[in-house]
Amino acid sequence: MAAVQLSTFHRYTHFFIFGGSLLFNHQKFTQRLKKFFLKSSLQLLVFTAGIVLIFQGLGSAFPQWLYHNIVYLYLYFFILTTLSLLVLDQVQKHQPEKFVNSYFGIMVARLFISLGVALVFIFLDRPNAKVFVANFTVLYLFFLGFEIYGILTNLRHHFKKGTEND
Repeated sequence: MAAVQLSTFHRYTHFFIFGGSLLFNHQKFTQRLKKFFLKSSLQLLVFTAGIVLIFQGLGSAFPQWLYHNIVYLYLYFFILTTLSLLVLDQVQKHQPEKFVNSYFGIMVARLFISLGVALVFIFLDRPNAKVFVANFTVLYLFFLGFEIYGILTNLRHHFKKGTEND
């Protein structure tokens, strides 16, 4: 039993250390990655621009409601959502049977990472903690909604494709 676990550990370690560089140099992977980034990142960029316009519009009308360093929050959620979608896209392509587990794992990781980032911001800027928490929560929910919408749209496409083959 221990030999099997050690063998599995060795295989995964070998893949991440030695195979990772080969994976990123592989032409097919690069083409899929470009396609993913062109489609998903463009949609996410348009979504983020819309969120920025809404928040900045509300911030000009109600400046006390907008966190003074909100630009960092926009950037954080854009990067976090992009990484989440990228990882889920790769899981769906290479190990579709693990998609649901990966999705929930990423959601939990996203939650804990966001809690950590929020705590750091709160401790660094205590006087504006209430405004920060309100802005952070609303942005978290908006970007989470975008991620869920993107995944459901993608799953619906694959479900229809799978039923046509039967």
